[in-house]
Amino acid sequence: MLSISPITSAAATADYFSRGGREDYFSRDGAAPGQWRGELARELGLEGKEVTADAHQRVL
Repeated sequence: MLSISPITSAAATADYFSRGGREDYFSRDGAAPGQWRGELARELGLEGKEVTADAHQRVL
């Protein structure tokens, strides 16, 4: 399932990863990890790569 919402706070979004939200969310029901997609991801050399906390914070 794809879930898209605007980032309203970079700090809150970064905190999501630091609290382990990503692992809890993506390990549920055997779902695959998120991947970077789109034109900006391509420009940044991230397209198709797994979304990691480090890369996510650098993009913010």
